[in-house]
Amino acid sequence: MVALTATMMIGEIIAGYLTGSMALLADGFHMATHAGALSVAAIAYSYAKRHASDCRFSFGTGKVGDLAGFASALVLAADALTSVLAIVALLSVRFLG
Repeated sequence: MVALTATMMIGEIIAGYLTGSMALLADGFHMATHAGALSVAAIAYSYAKRHASDCRFSFGTGKVGDLAGFASALVLAADALTSVLAIVALLSVRFLG
């Protein structure tokens, strides 16, 4: 699933660049966040499965996926904040400067 998402992401970015389509570029970069979140989830699942019988995890590895989801949410929130700041900067230059 990650490979399919990454392939579509690359295709959209290339097509957007070649055709000058801002919509394809934006969607391609948006797909990058999905590919990253899927990668984090896959790594967390693999880690939790590999260490399921490890005695160092006294309560099991069930929270590893939750922690990965939380980390992905923080990254996506930072990405959204960066986008909002870029839009505000662009609008302020266009209308005020």
